[in-house]
Amino acid sequence: MSDYKLPTKVYLAGRISKNDWRHQIVPGLRQSTLFPILEKIDIGNRWRPWPILKKSILNYYDYVGPYFVSCDHGCAHGPNTHGSRANESGGCLDGYDNFIMKSWAYSRCITAIEECEMLVAWIDDTEAFGTLTEIGFANALRKDITILSPIEIKDYWFVYEMATLYKTNCDPDPAKSVLDFLKLWVVEPEINYYDYIKSSSWRARAGIAKEAAGFRCQLCNRHKDEVTLHAHHRTYERLGDELPEDITVLCADCHAKFHDKVNYG
Repeated sequence: MSDYKLPTKVYLAGRISKNDWRHQIVPGLRQSTLFPILEKIDIGNRWRPWPILKKSILNYYDYVGPYFVSCDHGCAHGPNTHGSRANESGGCLDGYDNFIMKSWAYSRCITAIEECEMLVAWIDDTEAFGTLTEIGFANALRKDITILSPIEIKDYWFVYEMATLYKTNCDPDPAKSVLDFLKLWVVEPEINYYDYIKSSSWRARAGIAKEAAGFRCQLCNRHKDEVTLHAHHRTYERLGDELPEDITVLCADCHAKFHDKVNYG
C-alpha cells in the first residue's frame, strides 16, 4: 500500500499587492497578521514564523503563507517595496529599517515554504522574480508544485520543468483559477454505510421520505399498517447528503427484491 498522502498545507506564491487575490481564497487573512512583531525565535537566526490557518481554504486546506508584513493599508506597496516599507509620502512603516523588514519577509517566506506540502504559484507577467525564487526553493525541498498562468512565457520553460503540474491557459482571474484547481483535490471524508444507516441523520431522512410517500410502499402501495416500510437508496452517489429523489420507500418484501443488503430505517 502506498504511503502517499494528498497535500493539505498550502503556500500561495505570486506577486503581492493590496487586497490581492489571496483575500478571496483565505477568509480572515487580513486579520491574521495585522502588524509585524519584530522578534527572533530562540533557535537559529530566523524570525518568528507565521501562523497556520487550519482548514481556511475550502474548509479543507491549511494556509501557511505568505502573509502581509504591514497593515496592508497600501502605504507599503509600490515599486520594489514588495509590501515591506512605507513609500516616500510616509505611512505605517515609517521608522522601520528597510533591511530589517526585507529580512523579516524573506525569513518567514522560507519558513512557510519549508512547512508547506504544496506550493501553488500564480504567474501572469515576466517580472515575478520573488515567485521564481520561491518555486526554486520549493523544488529543492521536493515539494509538490503547481504553476498556474493565463499566458505561456516561453523563457520560463526551465521553471515549468520544476513543477509537478503547470497550466498556462487559465482564467485571468487568479482567485477563480487557484480555487478551481484546489477543488480538484479536496477529498470528502468517507462514510461507513452501516454506521450511517444507524445514525439519527439517516433516520430523519428516512422518516421524511416515508411521510412524503404517504407511508405507503412506492412499488406495491401497501400502507405502513400492513407492512414494515424501509427507505431504499436508489443511488449511493450522495450518501450522507441525499436528495429526495435518491430515496424510494419500499416495504420489506419489495425491498428484498432489489438487494440482499439489510437497510435499517
